[in-house]
Amino acid sequence: KTWTWSSSTERYEYQSTLRNDFKPRSYFIRKNTNDDLSRLDVCQRGSWSPDGQYAACSFGVTADNIFISCIYHRSQLFDDEDGDGDDDMDGDEEDGGVECRYKFVGHSQPTTVTKWNPRLFLDRATGKLFYVLAIGSMDKSVSIWRTDRREPLIRFAEIGRAAVLDLAWSRNGDILMACTHDGNVTAFVFGARFF
Repeated sequence: KTWTWSSSTERYEYQSTLRNDFKPRSYFIRKNTNDDLSRLDVCQRGSWSPDGQYAACSFGVTADNIFISCIYHRSQLFDDEDGDGDDDMDGDEEDGGVECRYKFVGHSQPTTVTKWNPRLFLDRATGKLFYVLAIGSMDKSVSIWRTDRREPLIRFAEIGRAAVLDLAWSRNGDILMACTHDGNVTAFVFGARFF
């Protein structure tokens, strides 16, 4: 669920529910009683794009049980159409929640963490800006995505013996650190022109 602070009422107010692309953890426990997924407690870590326009959320699942990370535009989460910082919600979102704008598909188990690269990038061929996103998963892999592409740029498999717990980009966005549940820490060093 998303909530915003209202300065007029001095309290948090309900905005919307992100339910369509997410299943409760109990669903996975029932479906996977004999594997690591049923025994491992995970925290799903989302993040905001560097310009604050998009939120990336992990642990999404499609109706066909395909694991995804969802991207939501700020206007979908907080109905602030006039950009004044106050929500302009004119109705309740309980009828079905907020729809996922983009879905990154590429992991065989639930995604646990999504982190935006702190930089915006310019595609020299098209002149358009794009974002870079790293996604970690319970399948022990990390995938790197450009928002203007349908496939990951690269996928690093088996980076540890357990699920990816967290990701962190360097300030200039050229290095990504990943840690796994078994204590493994991996650094991925990308060149200045990799993205």
